[in-house]
Amino acid sequence: MRQVFQDVVLDDAPVESYVFDASSGSARLDVDLADERRASFIFEGVIGVHQVPSVEFDRGRLYIDGVYCRSVVEVQDSEWIATIVTAAKAQGGPVPTKIQHYIVPSDDWVWEIVARDCRRE
Repeated sequence: MRQVFQDVVLDDAPVESYVFDASSGSARLDVDLADERRASFIFEGVIGVHQVPSVEFDRGRLYIDGVYCRSVVEVQDSEWIATIVTAAKAQGGPVPTKIQHYIVPSDDWVWEIVARDCRRE
């Protein structure tokens, strides 16, 4: 795991808004930050999204160097990406490259998004 934005700390209970634009393949996730501001994260080239209830997510995955990370994190060596690539190869379709697996934890939900890029607006 690695923290994507070093200056971003999500609120303990960030109220999130998620919008997917199928025509562009992009998604926007707006969340509250610990400093009471609001941040928007834009995911480009979205391939998959898991919206997981917090109680069903192993938050132990969100520790980096022994510290719980309340931010956008990138999963390195993602099993989900490996599954996507394997399925694409098996079907003879285009194999996605340069994609990342992002996790954004909130109070009620944990968002997992596989996309080409994530930027903060």
